[in-house]
Amino acid sequence: MHVRARSFVSIRTVACADRGCIRTAAVAQFASQRFAGALGFMLRLLPILLVLVARLALAEDAPADAPEQHSGAASHRLDATLPTGPLPARDSARDAALQAAEDHLACACYAAGDFQVDLQKGARASGCSCPFAARMRQDLERSLAGLTNAELADKRVVAEHVEAKFVPLQPEYERVFRYPRDRMDWFMKNVRCVCDGCKPTIFFSKCGLSCAPAIVYKLRAKVFLAFGFTTDELLDYYLADMNAQRPPREQITRDYLLPGKQREKGWLVPALAFGVVSLALVWLLRRWARRKPNAPDVVVDPAAPVSDAARRKVEAALDDDPEW
Repeated sequence: MHVRARSFVSIRTVACADRGCIRTAAVAQFASQRFAGALGFMLRLLPILLVLVARLALAEDAPADAPEQHSGAASHRLDATLPTGPLPARDSARDAALQAAEDHLACACYAAGDFQVDLQKGARASGCSCPFAARMRQDLERSLAGLTNAELADKRVVAEHVEAKFVPLQPEYERVFRYPRDRMDWFMKNVRCVCDGCKPTIFFSKCGLSCAPAIVYKLRAKVFLAFGFTTDELLDYYLADMNAQRPPREQITRDYLLPGKQREKGWLVPALAFGVVSLALVWLLRRWARRKPNAPDVVVDPAAPVSDAARRKVEAALDDDPEW
C-alpha cells in the first residue's frame, strides 16, 4: 500500500500499523503538544517576570525611613527674623568663624549706579571698602548672631542661617556667593528636579519658575556649595528634604535623583530577566525530555501482508486528516 504522509507522526502510524506502536506515536504527539503549550505559557509569562525583576532591583535602594540629616525640611524652615539687641562679643574663635564666613562672599559694590560683583575678591579683602560691602558684612554678622561658637563651626548650620536670614535682607545678596562653578553645573545638569509641575526626567537646569523646589534649590545650591558643601553632601541634603514629608512607601532614592546613574546600571535588569527566563526554559526542556517516551526501533518488511484491521486503522487515520 502506497500512502503519502505529511508528518512524522503520520508516517510512523502507517509504518507501525502491524507492530503495535501507534500508541507510542500518539503519546509522542501528545507530549509535543504539551511542550508547545508550556512554551507559549512561558512566553506569555515573560513580561510579568521582567516587571518583577525590575521592581526587585529598584527596591534594593529604597530607604525604609526618611534620613534625618538636617532641620531645614520643607515645613521646618528657619525663622528669617534677625535677632535684636547687641551683637555677641567677638572672641578669637568667633572672630575666625565670622572671617571664614565673609570669605565665602564676593566683594560687591555699586559703581556709577551699576551693581558689580568681583568673585575673585572676598568681602573682607583690603580693596573691598565700599559702603555696600560694609553693610553686607554687618548683615552677615547679625544673621549669625544667634549661633554659638560651636554652631559657627558647623557648615550646615551656618549655611542654613545664611540662606534663611541673610539672603532675604537684600535681593543683591543672591549674587554674592563664591561657589565652585563646576560643582554647581554638575548639580544643575545631573540632578532630577522633584516637582509636581515638572516632567519626570527634567533636571534643575531645565525646570522653570513654576516649580518651587527648583527656585529654592537653585539658590540653596549656591549658598551651600559656597560654604563648603560637596556635591554628595548637597545631594544627601536634597534627598532628606524631599523625603521628610513622604511616607516610607513613597520615599525617593538617590538613584532616582540621578538618571545618569540609572542608565549606567540599566544593563542589570535585562541581564537578570534574561537569566531567569533562560533557567526556566532549560528546566522546562529537561523536564519534557525526561517524560518523552523512547520510540522502539521497528524493522518493517515491505513484503509483509497488511491485515484488514491494520488497514482500517490507517484509513481511519487518513480520513481524519483534512489534507487527504
